Amino acid sequence: MVTDQIIGFSELKVGQRVKLKGKIDEAGNFTAFEVSVRTHEENSSIVGLIKEIDYQNRTMTVLNHSFKVPETVAVVDTIQSDLDFSHLKKDSMVKIKVNYTPPNHLKPMLIKTRETLGFNIDKLKGEIEAIYPEDRRFRVLGFDIRLNPKTVIELQ
Repeated sequence: MVTDQIIGFSELKVGQRVKLKGKIDEAGNFTAFEVSVRTHEENSSIVGLIKEIDYQNRTMTVLNHSFKVPETVAVVDTIQSDLDFSHLKKDSMVKIKVNYTPPNHLKPMLIKTRETLGFNIDKLKGEIEAIYPEDRRFRVLGFDIRLNPKTVIELQ
């Protein structure tokens, strides 16, 4: 059992919409540096580097999640110009607006390229599905979210 307190963790509730900034590890665990409670109107999305891409099968892996990208999903650049799926590259940063069906189904609705920097922060935006207070974690978009004593939680 974890004994360290994270200020604001006890205020988080299942069903709240949150925006998370952090990093995903090889096991698929997302460690949040920042958690911001958001309004219900926001779309669900993930932001991360493309780790794998298969142009023939129209699949890509972002944040350890493999996405099948239907032909109907728009791909745009940072100024909203249309791109072909073939313009996406491994190790490029993308934002994927998703439709989420629990427990783990993420359906891409829009893919937008982002500027790739030297240090990239992964991001998730979605609803809290479950909270596990005994070890300071919760689930968003099917991802296991872990916190540490330096995690900042911004409540509204």
